[in-house]
Amino acid sequence: MLGNPITPMFEGVPEVGLHMLGWDDFSEDTPEILDEEKRAYSLGVDILHIKSIIQIEACYKYHVLHKDKEYVTKWMQQSGIFSEQEAKNVVTFFTDPVQKYYYPAYYYGKILLQQAYDVIPKTQRKEFFEILYNMPHTTKTLCNAVSKISNIEFKL
Repeated sequence: MLGNPITPMFEGVPEVGLHMLGWDDFSEDTPEILDEEKRAYSLGVDILHIKSIIQIEACYKYHVLHKDKEYVTKWMQQSGIFSEQEAKNVVTFFTDPVQKYYYPAYYYGKILLQQAYDVIPKTQRKEFFEILYNMPHTTKTLCNAVSKISNIEFKL
């Protein structure tokens, strides 16, 4: 299920990859990246989070508040973060007959996987990667696996 784009894990894995390398943690020894670059990366992640919030809100406005495509496209552009084409692409995606049900899962994956990774002791990260990449998971089965290898109850 990791390779299935309807699961949070599908999106979370690439988004958390740089976190797993320590590129967002000033306490990690990462000679391949300078602290200045870590600050720039962290700012970029913050901007992506803001974009995600706007995208989920636009999805909500369309599906729950029943605003039309033109309204949510313009609303996204008013944020100053999305160009017209970017906003149209997002709206096309979350109005797709199949993807519309799974759209919010794309933004949950980063949170799920980053928190899971953070509770795993460094000595058990190899086991975490094997579980993450070599076994199919739902959100629940991943939480159960993390609980088992970390010896703490992991829930989101």
